[in-house]
Amino acid sequence: MIKILLMKNSKGFVSLVSLNLVVIFISLYFILCFSVQLTAIKNYVRKVCLLESVHSQKKILRIERKLVQLNPVSTALRSQIKITQAALVVAAINSQAALIIVLQKKLVELYTQQKKLDFIQKSLIYKIQFLLTNESQSVIQKINQTVDADSKDWANIIQTRSYFSKNNLAEIAFMPDSEGGLGPNYVLKKNAEKLQSLAFIWQYSFRVLEKFQAYVFWANHLKMTCAAIPQFGDNLWSVKISQGKF
Repeated sequence: MIKILLMKNSKGFVSLVSLNLVVIFISLYFILCFSVQLTAIKNYVRKVCLLESVHSQKKILRIERKLVQLNPVSTALRSQIKITQAALVVAAINSQAALIIVLQKKLVELYTQQKKLDFIQKSLIYKIQFLLTNESQSVIQKINQTVDADSKDWANIIQTRSYFSKNNLAEIAFMPDSEGGLGPNYVLKKNAEKLQSLAFIWQYSFRVLEKFQAYVFWANHLKMTCAAIPQFGDNLWSVKISQGKF
């Protein structure tokens, strides 16, 4: 009777051990699969972050180039306005009525050109500011949606949290010069490259669900940064990439 009981207990113990081993092997298998998937996710985030941010930065630089190329027009209009104003003063002193009318008409035309220039400049600035905001948000949405969708496949085994966002508030690298007014020259701000950098941060954490932790425990927190930084040379403008390591 005792022998039979021992045999039954022994078989139950072996069955329990076998079951635990099966659970462990299955858990390890899924963890291995998740590791492969995680590597793919990391590579995807890195690739999209760098490619999209560089592409956006290049689009912004092309518009800024147009903005700066208007500076000679701004300078010429300012000079002509000052010269015309000075000539108008002289004509008024000498009571040259006919010349005064001509100069006043010319001054009105110059002011009109300056207003048109100012409108064009502000339109370009609006486009740049739109890109700085909209393009960044597009990258964030694209990455977050993809990572969240991929992570749902493991929801029954591994709990994940992903957060991809801006790492800075990018702003346009140029501002009106000290003379200001309508249709000004646009010059680089101090720390322009840093101010206009499109920088992002990705944080990803995961852990095995509590019901599987008795067999295997695995948890980690990953962090990555990437940025596209404009480089304003004398003649050549370019984009430098920067990325942090996990």
